[in-house]
Amino acid sequence: MQRTTPCYGVHGIRAVLTESTTNQWAQNLRQAARHPIVSPKPSPLFWFTSSELLTKPVADGKRTIPLYLQQPEVIFKRIWADPVQEEFSNLAD
Repeated sequence: MQRTTPCYGVHGIRAVLTESTTNQWAQNLRQAARHPIVSPKPSPLFWFTSSELLTKPVADGKRTIPLYLQQPEVIFKRIWADPVQEEFSNLAD
């Protein structure tokens, strides 16, 4: 059993995770990864997200902290997109 299963209810993830600085840059990387010069068939094993989603400020008492410090499980939410997907997910769900 994976270590993530009992704590987070997530089974093994087999992917290359790439965090970019902005949502737009994550989109650019996804588009580049699906370009025919890179691969004739885009691979769903490459996942992209942005720091904007992970470091979104959240209230913690009288101060704000990055989301990933308050909710480390955010990395298991639908903030990742692969080159095959049409839409780039966000934390709205």
